[in-house]
Amino acid sequence: MKTKWLAGSLILLLAQNAFAEAQSNPVKEIVSNAYDVQTGKYIYSEYHREFYSSGQHIYSIVEYRTPDRLLARKVINFARSKEAPDFRLEDVRTGYLEGAEASASGYRLFARKSIRDPLMERILAIPEPAVIDGGFDYFIRNKFDRIAAGERMIIQFGSAFQQDFFRFDVYKTANGNFKGKPAIFINVEAHNFLLKKLVDPIRLVYSSQSRRLMSYTGVSNINDDNGKSYKARIEFVL
Repeated sequence: MKTKWLAGSLILLLAQNAFAEAQSNPVKEIVSNAYDVQTGKYIYSEYHREFYSSGQHIYSIVEYRTPDRLLARKVINFARSKEAPDFRLEDVRTGYLEGAEASASGYRLFARKSIRDPLMERILAIPEPAVIDGGFDYFIRNKFDRIAAGERMIIQFGSAFQQDFFRFDVYKTANGNFKGKPAIFINVEAHNFLLKKLVDPIRLVYSSQSRRLMSYTGVSNINDDNGKSYKARIEFVL
């Protein structure tokens, strides 16, 4: 119970600090819309607020909403690491929770399925290059030139819910255009041969000019009303 209280206090503190920063520093707002991969039906929207201090991206607060209700809220703290940030996501409908934070001996990964379930926790040493949650976007942007040149890269992705890390390959599949803008198309797929057969690759589209994410197709970190992850195409309003 004490651990849960501390985690809740931390998320509130981060949010308060982020809003305080916003009074004197720029805030970037980004919107994306999620659509069902199979039907193309609209599912929800993501409202990202990026908070900066001295030109550095410190926090993000993301709200996942439909037109009539809030689904979930996430805070990501990039102050320590851009590629393996601390984060906490909570579904306000069910109490589903997942997150990660750095510790002296690795990363503390924590999750629960609902407000009625116990919190799962594990301290895990993740080999480099360690990538967690929204840090994946920074990994792509930091390695953009190498990926665009055709280099195949490997990440060790920490999954809070699975309480483990998994090796993924990241590589460019094509150059092209997306909605009339120059773009590169990137796949992220499991490195393990058997897992690769079971899990579809994540498909990404990045702007060749701004290096910003334009489209994501894969498993969403938001669940449907039955507790199952959406398979979504998420398109960013740029």
